[in-house]
Amino acid sequence: MSNKRVKELIRAKAKAQKAGNLKEEARVCGQLGEEYTEDGRHEDSLHERRCELAIFEALSDQLRAAKAHRMIGECLCSLEDYNNALKHQREHLRISKQLDNLVEQQRALATIGRTLFMCSEQADSQTSQKSQLTESLQAYLSSLEVCDELEDVVGKGELLEMKGRLYLNIGVDYEAQKDLLQAQRFLEQSCRTLKDTKDDTLVLCHLSLGSVLNRQKKFEPALDSYRTALQVAKQLGSKEHQLEALEPLGTILNQLGRLTEGRKMLQQAYRQGRNDPSCDITNIRRQLVRATKLLRLQEQVKAEGDAVEMIKMHDKMGDLCHSMRAHQAAISHYQEELKLVEQSRGDVKPVLVSLAMSHSDVGDYESALYYYEQELPHCHGNPQEESVTWTAIARLRDDAGHDHNVVMTAYQRALSLAKMAENNKQKFLIYQHIRSYCNRHGYHDDAVHAHKEMEKLRIKETSVDDESSGSGSDDSSDVTLSSSEEGLCFNKHAL
Repeated sequence: MSNKRVKELIRAKAKAQKAGNLKEEARVCGQLGEEYTEDGRHEDSLHERRCELAIFEALSDQLRAAKAHRMIGECLCSLEDYNNALKHQREHLRISKQLDNLVEQQRALATIGRTLFMCSEQADSQTSQKSQLTESLQAYLSSLEVCDELEDVVGKGELLEMKGRLYLNIGVDYEAQKDLLQAQRFLEQSCRTLKDTKDDTLVLCHLSLGSVLNRQKKFEPALDSYRTALQVAKQLGSKEHQLEALEPLGTILNQLGRLTEGRKMLQQAYRQGRNDPSCDITNIRRQLVRATKLLRLQEQVKAEGDAVEMIKMHDKMGDLCHSMRAHQAAISHYQEELKLVEQSRGDVKPVLVSLAMSHSDVGDYESALYYYEQELPHCHGNPQEESVTWTAIARLRDDAGHDHNVVMTAYQRALSLAKMAENNKQKFLIYQHIRSYCNRHGYHDDAVHAHKEMEKLRIKETSVDDESSGSGSDDSSDVTLSSSEEGLCFNKHAL
C-alpha cells in the first residue's frame, strides 16, 4: 500500500465531506477500504466500509448498501468474527432477494457458504462442526441453483467461473464431511468446468482432487491431478502452488516405491521451499533423507553376500519404508528378512511383529492376526510380552469385525497375563482399550466397569498414551546421514 495514495484518499474524503457530496465520499470510503485491506489493516478497512454503508443507506441506494454489507462481512471474516460477518452477509442476501438481483443472490449465498465453512474449522464440537458444514453445503448448492438462472444475465465465461468455484467449494465441504466419493465427484466437475481458465482456481481444484484421491488410496489418479496442478502452477509462475504439488507428488511416489522419481520431486520442493517461512521444510527434508538412504541400501543389499548383514539391511529398509508409509514395500523387506532369519535360526519375534504391524497398516487384519499369533510362542512364557501381544490381537479382532465374545476373550487373556506380570500400567492400558471398544459398540455397562477399574489403577505418573501398546516406535531417529551422505540428497547426479 502506498502511504501517498492513502493520504490522497483521506484528503479526497475530507473534501467530499466539506462539499456535502455523499456519493463521492462513499466512493472514496470504498477505495480506502480496499487499500487498508490490501495492507492487512482490517480494522481500518471495516471502519471505512461502515461509513460507506451508512452513506448508501442515507441515500436509499439499496443495491450499493447490499454490496457494502458484503464488504463489511469480508472485513469481519478477516478478523475471524464470523458470527457478525454472517449477519451482514445475510443482510446482503435479503436485500438482493428484495431487489430480485440474481447475480448478487448468487454471490451472497456463495459467500455465506464460505463463511460457514470457516466457522466449521473452529467449531468446539463435532456436532457443531457437522451442523455448520451442512449449512455451508446447503448455501453452496442454493448458489449453484441460482447460477442456472443466470445464463441470459452474465457471459458464458463468467458463469463457468462461478460454477467452477462452487463445484470446488462443494467438493471441499464434502471432503471435510469425509464423504470422499461425493467430494471427488464435485472436484472432477470443477476441473472440467475450469479447464480452459488456467488460473489459481484451477490449480486449487487439481490440488484438492489429488488430496481426495490420495485419501482413497487411488494413487495413480492422484498423481495425475498433482501433475496437472504443477503444470498449471508453472504456467502461472506460482512458486507457492508448485510447492503444494511437488511435496505430495514426492510423498506418493515414495509410497509406491518409485524412489528415484519421488526423490526428484522432493529435491525440487526442497529448493523451492527452503526460503519460504510458511513451508514445512523439515518434513520435506526428512522424506528426502529417508528416500536417499533407502536407495543406497537397495544398491548395497544387491552386492552383499553376508546373511547377517543382509538381515540388518532388510530390517532397516523395512523400517524406512514403514516411516514413509510405503507399507507394501515394507512387507516385502520384512518377508525377506524373515526368510533369512529362519534360515539362520535367529530370533524371528521382532520380524513377526513388524510384519503384523505392516499388514495392519494396509488394512489386512487377518494377516496381521496371523503374524501376532505366530509371535506368541516366541514370547517364551513371558507374561508381560504375551499380554502386549494379546492386547494387539484383541484390537485387531475388533478392527476385523470379529464377534464381541471373541474380542473380549482376547482382552481378558491380556488382562490375566498383565496381572501375572504385576504390571499396573499394562492393566490400565488394557482397561482403557476395553472402555473405548465397549463405548463404540454400545456395551455401556462394561465400559463403566472398565472405567472404574482404571480409576483404581490410576497412577500419578505421566498419563499412558493410548497407542503405547503398539509394537512399533517412532523410527525417525534411524533416518540420519553422515555429512557425505546428506550431500547426496541434493545432488541430482547421485545414485
